[in-house]
Amino acid sequence: MFKIELAQHTIQINNKYEYVHALCKDYLTEKNPEYTIELSDSEIAAENKDNAGYSPGYLEGLGVYRKICEALSEQDIILFHSSAIQMDNKAILFTAPSGTGKSTHSRLWKKRFGDKVSYINDDKPLLKCTDDGVVVYGTPWAGKDSLQSNTSAPVAAVVVLTRSKENRIYPISREDGFAMLLNQTYRINELQKMTIILKNINRLSCVPLFRLECSISTEAAELVYNTLKGRGIL
Repeated sequence: MFKIELAQHTIQINNKYEYVHALCKDYLTEKNPEYTIELSDSEIAAENKDNAGYSPGYLEGLGVYRKICEALSEQDIILFHSSAIQMDNKAILFTAPSGTGKSTHSRLWKKRFGDKVSYINDDKPLLKCTDDGVVVYGTPWAGKDSLQSNTSAPVAAVVVLTRSKENRIYPISREDGFAMLLNQTYRINELQKMTIILKNINRLSCVPLFRLECSISTEAAELVYNTLKGRGIL
């Protein structure tokens, strides 16, 4: 048993395996918990959907985060599949279907801008959505390379990536971006919570949205940076 703080909320995890405790080492806290998360053996086994041979500890970690996301949805907090980086005290979220290259693009920013750029979370950050804006929070669930930090930043822009031989960026409307944003969230099979998620995707769609057609090059990172800087977003 241990406690962590995620997105300014404290969660007690009654774990069976050490894996999830080690995973969450940067988020441990002694604060009183608001939520308690615990998985049964059958719930852990149910996470092994692809029969991929993952360890029970790893599967428990997946289930723990799923339950955390379901609990925090009532606080207007959603999981958003993206690579979240921070620059000039603002966050940029790069999102795309799996395998498109959002992590690769984030690495181009580190290569081009060095220590001016830091990772908040490279895979599954949490977003706190309000009518006044969106804040992204780091989590331990950060992809295979575990690029994350226990920090947060206001979201300045969301960039939807597509592969191309040429680099081109252009703004997209809330209407055009909504479905893509929704596809990148964890959608809960419960009407009341799904209604909350839809409300918060609508809030997220108010953030400046861009589509980036890009190659794997630092020029693509420079194009995004110059565009956001030129528009006063960064």
